[in-house]
Amino acid sequence: MTRHCIIFLILGGLTFSACGDSDYDPNATPKESFTRVISKSYSPDQTRILTLKEKGYAGEKGYTQVFIEFEHTASDVYSLDTTGLDIKTYWVDNNHIVIETKKAYKGITKMNQVWSFGDKVEVEYIEH
Repeated sequence: MTRHCIIFLILGGLTFSACGDSDYDPNATPKESFTRVISKSYSPDQTRILTLKEKGYAGEKGYTQVFIEFEHTASDVYSLDTTGLDIKTYWVDNNHIVIETKKAYKGITKMNQVWSFGDKVEVEYIEH
């Protein structure tokens, strides 16, 4: 970093440094976030949870995400950078899920399988 973009203030042992402009406004009203769970289902053996949800901020573009919660971890399986999509998810058996989506949707994340400590789940996509 160059010296001209670093400001050091030492005030009673408190050090502050900054570089460039900041968009942070402490007086701004926080944006209202939203999370909408579209579907949530347990694996047949009740050990994993498959969730389809949308998340974002009011008035702004959000994202859609399919993820699996294992016993100790969670994994993103499929995600898109928009909301309001026609997607369905379901379990075939304890180690296989299906994601029904549209060919036109371009996923940011599109896993074919997910693992957690040796526990593997295969993912099948049905694209209409």
